[in-house]
Amino acid sequence: MPLLSSIDKYKDYMGESPRPEDFDQFWQDSLKDLREHTKPGYALKKREFLEKGIEQFDLFFEGTFGANIHCLYIRPKEIKNKIPGIVFFHGYGSSTKGPFEYLPYVYNDIAVLAMDVRGQGGYSTDPWYGNGPSYYGQYIRGLEDDDITKLFARNIYLDGVKAVETLMSMEEVDETRIGINGKSQGGALTIASSALVKGVKVITPTYPFMSDIKHTIKEDLLDISQFNEFNEFFRRHDPKHEKEDEVFRKLSYVDIQNFADKITAKVHWTLAFKDENCHPSTQFATYNKIKSEKEMIIYPDYGHEPQLLFQDNDLFQFYLKNL
Repeated sequence: MPLLSSIDKYKDYMGESPRPEDFDQFWQDSLKDLREHTKPGYALKKREFLEKGIEQFDLFFEGTFGANIHCLYIRPKEIKNKIPGIVFFHGYGSSTKGPFEYLPYVYNDIAVLAMDVRGQGGYSTDPWYGNGPSYYGQYIRGLEDDDITKLFARNIYLDGVKAVETLMSMEEVDETRIGINGKSQGGALTIASSALVKGVKVITPTYPFMSDIKHTIKEDLLDISQFNEFNEFFRRHDPKHEKEDEVFRKLSYVDIQNFADKITAKVHWTLAFKDENCHPSTQFATYNKIKSEKEMIIYPDYGHEPQLLFQDNDLFQFYLKNL
């Protein structure tokens, strides 16, 4: 098929964004910060739910900088033995879906934890403070602060780590049978959290955001209507690109391609060939660095859209076979 064969030019692409020499140390320190400066554990509040055989909860834990992170937790009502679990991460600006989206998993004895990203469409709080603009998007937050721990992506990645570890800690969940799923922003969270948490079994990223950021901005591969906050940052705060190297250095700490070689989970990656927000080349920049077992599913006629026909069933069947 000519359309699919044209993607061959990306299959050996390894990206051009930098990888800091202290990348691993930065994330070791960040994980230490998460362990030492956030309250351990979580709180559960049961929801009324009429669907038979299902229990549903609001779950809260503390994230970095005092954020109160909300998750939806759903499990079968009757559990005889430990069951597998999946963490779901949503796209940029959205929130966790209603419980009905997750019912096929729960009815097949899989626990589901769906996290609301701080400061977006759900119930997680976002007590961030720091220097620099934030009006044009959350991912430029912290770019003008001397403290790179204030980068938005750094802190939601750590929220993702805590979400995965929370699910692993559940008495009814088998910590050796954990999956992570996410699209776009959720895909970035899937990559980062699976690299930072040991023991994740399978992951299903779909066209993840925040990959090969320098290449994306330099080649103007972002859809101006939706993901232009990096362009706006330069237009309004560095129009001559005098701080370009420093900006890309900071973003390299949260560029997901720099996490890829740490992934040990089996990877089922979905790519939309006509994606104008997360360009296919940026997908391969991360995918090609993954050393664990992996496969890429390509949708030739789709872009960066929420509903890829048949994907939901594809992912569902993948989890049934592999968890």
